[in-house]
Amino acid sequence: MQKDANIYDIARLAGVSKSTVSRVLNGHKGVSEDTRKRVQQAINDCTYIPNNSARSLSSISTRTVVLLVHGITNPFFSRIISLILEKMHDLNYDVILQSCELGSGQSMADAAISICKEKRPKGIFLLGGYFEENYPTLQMLNVPIVMVSTTVFYAPDRSWFSSVTINDEHEGEKMADYICRNGHRDIAVIGEYYQREKGMRKIFGQYGLHPRSGEVEYDQAYLFQTGYKTAKKFLEQGQYTCFLCLSDVLAIGAMKAVHERGLRVPEDISVVGFDGIESGGYTNPTLTTFVQPFDEMAEKSVETLLGIIDEGKPHEHIVLQATLNECGSFRSI
Repeated sequence: MQKDANIYDIARLAGVSKSTVSRVLNGHKGVSEDTRKRVQQAINDCTYIPNNSARSLSSISTRTVVLLVHGITNPFFSRIISLILEKMHDLNYDVILQSCELGSGQSMADAAISICKEKRPKGIFLLGGYFEENYPTLQMLNVPIVMVSTTVFYAPDRSWFSSVTINDEHEGEKMADYICRNGHRDIAVIGEYYQREKGMRKIFGQYGLHPRSGEVEYDQAYLFQTGYKTAKKFLEQGQYTCFLCLSDVLAIGAMKAVHERGLRVPEDISVVGFDGIESGGYTNPTLTTFVQPFDEMAEKSVETLLGIIDEGKPHEHIVLQATLNECGSFRSI
């Protein structure tokens, strides 16, 4: 797949300076017709994505942004999407909402390149997704990027994008410490989230524990049936006092498997989730979970993107905290 070029690539192919390319894109006078044609041909050949000053190449409103979502059916994201759309509407911005799912043939980064090339937005929110391996593709974008609930941990330079997320490693430590302090030792972990698992392993090690892990594929981590099937398999193979689930969706599915086994939550098996989705308040018993700050995450994401677009502020990385909501699905032993 051909990568979208940046302004430096255009300048190199056209045999001109970066400033000359900029003048052509902005329609400035003082550029010969021959040079203008060479630059335009290089743009056509390289699928360059102009920055927001090249308004002559854009037919979209100057107050339009993109919200690109990986995992749009994830209940955790539903609340954030709704809040971002509401806040942007109140500020007279149009939002193009688009989903990018596994199996679509495009990575999240490639999808971002494509939609920005087509729509010419002022900026883009990336909700969900994993970018550790393909973040160089995102650097091709000449629009402000705010990653929501995700980030790039290992990029050597993180000054070209913003993020609003939680410290997943620290939250994993909090989850593990909570159940261990309350006496649980026969623990099964359901889910896969590297940073969160890293924090949990650290705490489990301090207690001398090596819980069994029911890892699931990333695209399956927010399906009720995944939690159900994984918990059912655990129940067939051993005895546990606690299912520690890396999302509420997995936890709710696990609770169904426990009930079908003829066991009780939390008397026989405690279940703990993570996210704080609304459905957890309607389970029987209600779900003990670590609640992500939906409202603050959406608010900070909007503030950050518009601060860059409207005020020229630098990129920043905001780290929020989850809070424990103790309900009926967990007990001490």
